Amino acid sequence: MKLQKFNLIEIALAIGILAVGMTSIVTLFPLGLNEVNNAIRENYSSEASVSMMALIQTQAYSDWNGTISLIPTEKPVIDSAGNLNPGDWITPAEENGNIYEITDLNATPSTTDGIFGIRVTTGSGTNTNEFAGEALMWKSLVEDIMVNGSFMDPSPGFDEAAALHLEISWPVEKPYGQREKKTYYLELFNFN
Repeated sequence: MKLQKFNLIEIALAIGILAVGMTSIVTLFPLGLNEVNNAIRENYSSEASVSMMALIQTQAYSDWNGTISLIPTEKPVIDSAGNLNPGDWITPAEENGNIYEITDLNATPSTTDGIFGIRVTTGSGTNTNEFAGEALMWKSLVEDIMVNGSFMDPSPGFDEAAALHLEISWPVEKPYGQREKKTYYLELFNFN
């Protein structure tokens, strides 16, 4: 029986095929990491929406008119080229929270009403942002409320109910037009 040996051409072809395969696999790592980061940011966005809505809901139930009157009736308009610096956010809207009252100079009108910053940092006492987003909140009338099997006519005003709309966009380091955005909705009723 004769021993089969590999020649140099076969070895070179095997190494070339192995290199192409490894390169293909390695190029998938950044795509996978990007998808993981996007999933984490979307998770932070949904958690922030729950926190925002709970904060507004708590404030509204203790002072309905004072809270609801501060929320604009139209979505604040943001200049698509504007961006924010989360390092400037110093006034938390809640104690020990990650929701900040901010003034967005790119908004029309330039105001704090209905505009919040959301910042999640890593580590204690650090300013390394894990997530930094901007929340725009506005209200509308609640429509199509059914009571005892029939729709209320007319729909209640803001003194009785409010539909809250919340748009969270991230990352704030990018201009508004290039951010990812998610919109959330909550109906609040005044039971006082």
